[in-house]
Amino acid sequence: WPAKFEIMSFVTPYGINLNLGPAGKTWTFDMTDYAPIFNGEKRMTMERGGQWQEDMDIQFWFIVGTPPRDVIDINQIWRPESRNYTDIMADRYFPAKDVLMNPAGESFKIKTAITGHGQEGEFIARQHFVDINGGANEFMWNVWTECGDNPIYPQGGTWVYDRAGWCPGAPTDVRESDITALVTPGQVANLDYGLMTASGDSRYIVSNQLVTYGAINHSLDAAVVEIREPSNRVEFTRFNSICHSPKVTIQNTGSTMLTSLTITYWVNNAATPLTYEWTGSLEFLAKEEVILPSPQELWNSIQPAANVFKVALSNPNNGTDEYTPNNYYSSNFEIPEVLPANIVIWFKTNNAAFESSYDVRDSDGNVIFSRSNMTNNTQYRDTVMMGQGCYTYNVYDSGDDGISWWANNDGNGINYIREVGGGTVKSFNGDFGDNIKFNFTVDFPLSYEELNKIEKFKIFPNPATDELNITLRGLNDELTIEVFNMVGQSVYKKSVNAENSIYEGSIAIDDLPNGMYTVQISDKDKTAHDSFVKQ
Repeated sequence: WPAKFEIMSFVTPYGINLNLGPAGKTWTFDMTDYAPIFNGEKRMTMERGGQWQEDMDIQFWFIVGTPPRDVIDINQIWRPESRNYTDIMADRYFPAKDVLMNPAGESFKIKTAITGHGQEGEFIARQHFVDINGGANEFMWNVWTECGDNPIYPQGGTWVYDRAGWCPGAPTDVRESDITALVTPGQVANLDYGLMTASGDSRYIVSNQLVTYGAINHSLDAAVVEIREPSNRVEFTRFNSICHSPKVTIQNTGSTMLTSLTITYWVNNAATPLTYEWTGSLEFLAKEEVILPSPQELWNSIQPAANVFKVALSNPNNGTDEYTPNNYYSSNFEIPEVLPANIVIWFKTNNAAFESSYDVRDSDGNVIFSRSNMTNNTQYRDTVMMGQGCYTYNVYDSGDDGISWWANNDGNGINYIREVGGGTVKSFNGDFGDNIKFNFTVDFPLSYEELNKIEKFKIFPNPATDELNITLRGLNDELTIEVFNMVGQSVYKKSVNAENSIYEGSIAIDDLPNGMYTVQISDKDKTAHDSFVKQ
C-alpha cells in the first residue's frame, strides 16, 4: 500500500447495446507528472472491476524532450480508498496530515480525483475541499459531471444520468490545485481533504497526490497542446467538423508573459499555409483556445479520406522561441458525410415531445431551418433545401434522455434523413442523451452523387406503353426492382444483378392500367426512385 499510486481512474461503459467498432476507442492522457515513478521495474494492476470488462490496450509513450519544468517528485498523500461519507467527515480516513515540502521544489500542486458511489453519493452533487495549514478552505468545488453529452453512446444502463465526478466510459474528473503560494520548500505543511456534507448511502473513491516541480526551463516558449477541431479524437466526436472554424489550444510554457504569436496552419500538403497573428496575455502554463479563420482555400487540398490538419507556432512576442519541439501539432480527421442539396428530415416524436427540437445551421451558425413545440407521437417531414457548403443538423433533448431510452416511459421516437424522392441517407439512434450534432456538407469536397456513385436512374420512354427501359449506376450486386401504384401498392417486383455497379435493362408494363407509377430499385444499402406515366 505505501508504494501504490493511482495513475488513472477510468470508468468502463455499460456493455448492453455498446459498439466500440472494430478498432475500439482511444483516449490519450499526459502522464508527465508521473515521470518519477516510471523508472525501473514496476507492477501495474487494473482493479475495482475494470479487469473484468472490455479488452484494454494500454501503451506508454516516452517522449524525448524538455518539459516546461522538471517533475522532481510525486507522492500519494493518502492511499486511494472507497470510504463512506461519515468516515471521511469524522477524519477516520483522509485525516489532516503533516507533509514535508521537498526542499528542491519551486512549485507544488495537488491532483485530486473523486468518484461518488451509492444511491446518494453517485447521483447528488456534493462539495469537497482541500485545505492547507488549517483555517478557511482554500480550494472547494462541487464534484459533478454532465453525462448526457458522453461521446461513448449509445450504451446500456443508465448512462445518461449525471454523476459525481464520472460518467460511464469516460475518465474521472481530475481537479488540480496549485498550492505554491501556501507552502514553503523544506518546511512542513498540513494538508487536509474533506467533504462538507452528505447523507444516505454516499461513498467516495478519493485519490490525492502531491506533485513537486523544479524551476521553469525556458524563458520565452510557446506550445500548441491540442487541436480540438478538426480531429478524430474520441473526446471531440460530439461536435467535431470541418464545418466549423479550426480550434487549437496554445499554452505559455515559458516564464515570460506571452502576448503575441504567429500561428501557421494547413491541411495535408497544401502549398500555401495560412497564418494568423494571435495577441493576448498568458502567464506561465496558462492556456487559450484559439479559433482560426476558415476561408475556402484552407480546404482546397482536402482528400476523400485520411486527412491531416497541421499547426505550427513561431515568433512568440516577436522573438525567438527557445524550444521548438513543442511548436508543431497535427491531427487526423475525416471529412463529414456528404448529403444531397435537398433533404427531408423525418422526425417522429415520443411521449415527451416538449423535450425535443431540431434545427439546421450553416457554417456561420445561422439557422436555416428549425422546429420545436411538437406534438406527442407525431411524425414530421420537413424538406430543407441548401446550397454548396457546410451544415450542422442539431437535435436537442432537454430531458437529456434522447427520444428512445429504456429507463423511462417516454416511448420511442424516430429520426432519419432522406433524399427528396429517394431513400434514407442517414439514420440516428434515438438513445443519444442530450444532443446530436450531425455535421455534413453539400457538394464539398465532392458531390453526393460523385461520392456515392449514384446517378438518379433514367427510365424511358416516359410516358410509356408496353415496355420501360432502365439505366442505373451506383447500386451493387443483387438488385430489387419494384413498381408501386399511386396508393402505394406493389404491382411489379423483380430481382436482377448489376455488373460493376451498372444496370441496364427493361421491364414489361403492358398489363398495368393507365396511370402514374413509381419505380424503386434497391440493393442492401441504398435505394433510388423515379416516376413514370403508363398510357
